[in-house]
Amino acid sequence: MTKLNWKLLTKKRAGVTQGLRPGKEDLAWVTNTVTLIHGERDAILVDTFLSVEHSKELVDWLVESGKNLIAIYITHAHGDHFLGLKLLLDPFPDARAFATATAVKAMQVSRSSRSFRTTFR
Repeated sequence: MTKLNWKLLTKKRAGVTQGLRPGKEDLAWVTNTVTLIHGERDAILVDTFLSVEHSKELVDWLVESGKNLIAIYITHAHGDHFLGLKLLLDPFPDARAFATATAVKAMQVSRSSRSFRTTFR
């Protein structure tokens, strides 16, 4: 039986934290983490990143891993978990994206909202 391993990649990005005291604006950030679960040859990625920059860095990280990316699992419908999906599927066309039916429906609702269209043109 093949042993499974995992690796994390975490990226820091500007957040929308409100109510910070003057002089503490540098605390307005969040992190996003993806997980690569892999055996000797194949791998599954859990979630994606939000920004194009971080998604490109993720592609480089995946290529450097030397693993065959077979799937990308999206855990839930927050944009910082699924919006980088296309940027990953383009260089890994054989990988398959999947999520629960509930998550897929929530992603569809999220993408069709006015606030989403305004924010992510």
